[in-house]
Amino acid sequence: MRKLIALALTGVLLILLGKWGYARVHDALVLPGCTITTETEEFTLDAEQSANAATIAAVAYRRGIPERAITVALTAAQQESKIRSLDYGDRDSLGIFQQRPSQGWGSQESIMDPVRSTNRFYRALIAISGWEKLPLAVAAQEVQRSADGRAYEKWEGRALALTQALNNPSLIACRFHKFGTPIRTPTIDVIASASKEWGKITAKHSGRVITITSSQRTRVAIWFMTHASELGVTQLRWNQVEWDRYGISNRKAEKVATLTVTLQ
Repeated sequence: MRKLIALALTGVLLILLGKWGYARVHDALVLPGCTITTETEEFTLDAEQSANAATIAAVAYRRGIPERAITVALTAAQQESKIRSLDYGDRDSLGIFQQRPSQGWGSQESIMDPVRSTNRFYRALIAISGWEKLPLAVAAQEVQRSADGRAYEKWEGRALALTQALNNPSLIACRFHKFGTPIRTPTIDVIASASKEWGKITAKHSGRVITITSSQRTRVAIWFMTHASELGVTQLRWNQVEWDRYGISNRKAEKVATLTVTLQ
């Protein structure tokens, strides 16, 4: 009897160590970021690139402009900065789109704000007559006025794939690790960050758990996935989908109109 108990305890210990070991290996080897996989493209963006890409999409959805605008913006951002908010560039170029204060794009501070710089990009884009019918690279060049407008062409495929992935959780796999100091962003600040990009969202919170009611909950969930490292998001649940730092899984649950966000 004692041998059976000892064997059972040993088995439980091995299982627990196995899960612990997997978590440690995962956290040691996996860099924060997202992998996009479609029928035609597969590539990985780090945490900053992923978050900026989701911001570019969120601003467009908030403004209610056609989804093609997102693809044009991502085409430009990949060429200009690799979707990073750079504090340097050619002459006085700055930010995701390398906008220049001297050319009327705004102050240095506003250009370095991804939301404000993206809004300015869209404002310039939709002012172009017939922009929706232009090839992606041509539309990007009409906004950017780059010395070599052909450089945008090589990013069109990735921009299309990324636009699709930011609207479809089956096409994007985001992960992060728990090494380092836990991120303890105040819950109300997390809600404020989401509201800045999506507009005022309907959200309630209890401790470190936020419940959001939104018809765009899948898009908002993907936004939280891409911002997980920055905001300290550990788990998301919506519809029949659950996400944590290991990826997305389906769960048995009723389809609901809410998104649950759990923070560290």
